[in-house]
This record gives sequence, C-alpha cells and structure tokens, in this order.
Amino acid sequence: MHVPLLITNVRIFDETGAEPFPGRVLVEGDRIRAVARGDELSVPGARVIDGDGGTLMPGMIESHAHLAFPSSVERIIPSFGLPLEESLLVSVQNARILLDYGCTSAYSGGTLGPRLDV
Repeated sequence: MHVPLLITNVRIFDETGAEPFPGRVLVEGDRIRAVARGDELSVPGARVIDGDGGTLMPGMIESHAHLAFPSSVERIIPSFGLPLEESLLVSVQNARILLDYGCTSAYSGGTLGPRLDV
C-alpha cells in the first residue's frame, strides 16, 4: 500500500486560465486525489514534501510535434536528408528538449520516416 504524498508550499498552475495560487496537492499511488488552496489540506500519516515555493503544474502536451525534424531550439540543420540512425538520435534529442520545457506528451504532426517519432 502506498503512503499518501502531500506536496506543500507550492504555487499551483492548473492550466485553467486562472492565476497560479499557493496551495497543496495530495497524491495517492499514481493519482492526484486533491488540490487545495492555501493550507486547507492536511493528511495525517502522509509523507510531506516541501515545494520550497516552486511552481507545481501538470505536464503539457505539444499538440503539433515533428520530433524527427533535424532543427530545434538547440541547433539548426538546413538538410532533411540525414541517415536513418542520425534521424533517430535527432528524434530522441528533440523529445528531451520537449521534456525539459515541461511537455510530457507530443502528438505527431508528421515525420520524415517510419517509426522515427512514435
């Protein structure tokens, strides 16, 4: 059985269009069970993590990705004709860049070859 996890002292960005707000988030297992403003939520026996005033937000979705395209925010490559192996490495690098920017999902808008941005 999982011990509940209570994340405190965070600014919550909930992607509703509202301003981020100070609050707490309760996680049980692999699910968010509650989000509360301020100090309204306490759970006896929960493991507490102090967010140190940081921002807590859900993962974002890149709704039109081209992971196999060789140009990215880190480098510009004027050619699309890379060898398959290098194209695969470019796809992995671009996926890492999206993760670094907070995207946890990417919907393919097309790719340069089969199985490059599954």
